Amino acid sequence: MKKAATQTSNDLRPENQKVKLNLIPYKEEICLVEFLNRGSAGMFQKEADWAYGESCLHTMVSNFRQHGIMFDRKPNPITHRHGGKATYTRYRLLDDASIERAIFRVNKLRSQRGLEPLRGLPPYSIYSQAA
Repeated sequence: MKKAATQTSNDLRPENQKVKLNLIPYKEEICLVEFLNRGSAGMFQKEADWAYGESCLHTMVSNFRQHGIMFDRKPNPITHRHGGKATYTRYRLLDDASIERAIFRVNKLRSQRGLEPLRGLPPYSIYSQAA
């Protein structure tokens, strides 16, 4: 005697779909939030490494250009532990449009993880505070 085939549900209505929350943030999201938190100070490679373990900040910054997020770049000379000089590039979000795009990108990544958008962000430029 054959068993009856079990029927699978193809009900794709939103109310019947379970949203799986991914609580682990994307690396891109962590990086952008760090830039937003640091404001006009920005960061360079070593600071990104200390903050969240970034090993290739210049590549992340380059990838953000594809989303219209632009950065100001400035040389940042440091003296390393043996007394020699090294120059890193310090990056900061270029302007208000880049800040808005960064916030939009963070919220898009959060929505992909099933989370609410960031709330309580200032409606003004983080750079206008220093002016």
